[in-house]
Amino acid sequence: MLNYKIYIDDILNAINRIEKSIEDLSEKEFENKDDIWDATLMRIQIIGESIKKIPFQIKKKYPEIEWKRFSNIRDIISHAYSKVNKSIIWILIKNKLPILKKQIQKIKNNLN
Repeated sequence: MLNYKIYIDDILNAINRIEKSIEDLSEKEFENKDDIWDATLMRIQIIGESIKKIPFQIKKKYPEIEWKRFSNIRDIISHAYSKVNKSIIWILIKNKLPILKKQIQKIKNNLN
């Protein structure tokens, strides 16, 4: 079995980078900055891909985490990039990523 701790770190690093890159932006500014948009979507893909690599046994221990949502968003970004709704991504990064960050941090803390 692969060491999944690296994927936990990848998720946290991607969330931290998203938070840092948008911290002073309004939704409208976010939607109009192509470089921030592209970087954010890439980081969300990293989150989704890392989630896919976390073993089922770990996911089963933390059913409160929306594992499937984030892996599905990764798939949408990868396969329908030009159709991704910017408002939905904004809501995701403002409302869902902070929750995911706390949950993933809890997993990391439990590993130590």
